[in-house]
Amino acid sequence: MKRDLTKAVAEYDRKFNNPQTGKGAFYLDDMEQIRNMSKSKTGQGTSLYSAIGNALKVGFIVGYRTAQRDARKARKGDR
Repeated sequence: MKRDLTKAVAEYDRKFNNPQTGKGAFYLDDMEQIRNMSKSKTGQGTSLYSAIGNALKVGFIVGYRTAQRDARKARKGDR
């Protein structure tokens, strides 16, 4: 089964691309860090696939941490 990543991006934009809350925001500094950690082995430029892979890893772990934090807050609220 093939994922429709265009729909996933559109869903992200609908749910999280909210300038009022800043939730789900990506900052220029985030992109610079990903670019810098994705330098090609020769030091000449950025490896595109490394940058994509690193961005996916960063997005996943940031979302994972947010979900953990939200779950802890919810448990505290149940007491």
